[in-house]
Amino acid sequence: MNGIVHGFGGFLRAYGFMLRHRMAWMFLVPALLWVVLAYGLFTLLEAPAAWFSAWLAERLGVEVVPRRGPTLPGGIRPRRS
Repeated sequence: MNGIVHGFGGFLRAYGFMLRHRMAWMFLVPALLWVVLAYGLFTLLEAPAAWFSAWLAERLGVEVVPRRGPTLPGGIRPRRS
């Protein structure tokens, strides 16, 4: 149990070390880049995904019913309170 406490304490002290030595940017810049990349890829690929779905449905002869309101995966509708 002592090893877990020492390991967790060292992990927490690493943040203080980063701030003391002006290394916080090494944590913040990759985190911000990840958020920008994820948002950009989602925005960029949203339209081609809709186009591909429509094309595939036409190709397979399947009728695609558009969603009405928010749904969860599997078409489950959340409860309204």
